[in-house]
Amino acid sequence: MFTKWHLILLLLFSMKAHAQEIILIQGPGSSTADFTEVAQATKGLQTILDIQVLRIQNNSRQEERLFSIGEQLHRPTSDLVQEIEKLHQEAAWTDVSLNFLNDLSEKILSTPLKTAEATFFRDLSCQSQLLTEDVTNAACKTTAIDFTSIRRQWPMAQALLIESKLISLEDTNAAAMIIPTGIYHWTLLSNSAQSISFYGTYEHFLQQRLVMENWVDGTCEGFSAKVDDFQIVSNALVFFSKDCTKRLHRPVQKTSFAEWIDQNKKWVYPLGGLLIGGAIFTAAGKTLVIDKP
Repeated sequence: MFTKWHLILLLLFSMKAHAQEIILIQGPGSSTADFTEVAQATKGLQTILDIQVLRIQNNSRQEERLFSIGEQLHRPTSDLVQEIEKLHQEAAWTDVSLNFLNDLSEKILSTPLKTAEATFFRDLSCQSQLLTEDVTNAACKTTAIDFTSIRRQWPMAQALLIESKLISLEDTNAAAMIIPTGIYHWTLLSNSAQSISFYGTYEHFLQQRLVMENWVDGTCEGFSAKVDDFQIVSNALVFFSKDCTKRLHRPVQKTSFAEWIDQNKKWVYPLGGLLIGGAIFTAAGKTLVIDKP
C-alpha cells in the first residue's frame, strides 16, 4: 500500500536529486525517535545540528593563521599571546588548531618565560590536551563538567560543543574535563531549536540565562521559520510527523510585473517617490512565514 510515509521518502529523494544536500529540521511537538528514523533512513541527508557542528569544526582560515604564528617564534612572547587570544575570540578552536596549540605550547614552555606567559601556555597546553586526548599532565588543575545541570537549564539542547569537541547531551554517560579558569567557546545545539553560544569560563557559562528558541513555530498546516541562512532555507525540510514533512522554502510563483504591481498597489504607489532616488525597499525580514496553500 502506498502511504504518506512513502510520499515523504519520495519528497526526500526528490530534494536530493535537485540540491547539494538535504537538511532536516525537527518541527515543534514532533517525535525525536521518528525524526531520527527519517534522518537515518535517507542517505546523504544531514540534520540541522549536523550542519552547525561541521561549520564550527572546520575553519581553515584559523588554522592557517595559527601556522603563521608558529613560524614567528622569534617575536616577543607577549605579542604571540595577544595574537592567539585575539584569534580565539573570533571562533572556537578546531581539532587541528587544538593539536597545533598543544605542540606550540610545549615548544614555547621549553624556553625562558615570564610568569604570566608561562601560565598562559601551560593552561593552553592543558586545555588542548583535555579537548583532544581526554588525558592531561598531572600538573593541570581540572574540573568535571556537570551535564545534569546543563540538561536541566537547557532542556531543548541535544548536544554541547566545547570548542570543537562534540558531546551528546542525550548520552547519560557523557563526561568531560576542563580547566576551571580557562576561557572556552560553549555552543548548545538542537535539531528543533536555534543554537546559543557563549565565550567565557565554565562558571560564567552556567550563570547564563540564554533561551533556545524554536527553529520553527506552528504546525503542518502553517508555520513560520526563524532561519536566515540561504543554504538552509533553500535545502531544508521540516519534520512534523511521519505523515507530514514540508519544505522550508516554498518557491515564489511567477507573475508578470503588471500583476505584481496590481497585487501590491496599496503600498507601491505611496512609496514610488522614495524609490526614484535609487533606494530599494524590501518587505522581507529574517522570519520566513509559510502558510497552508
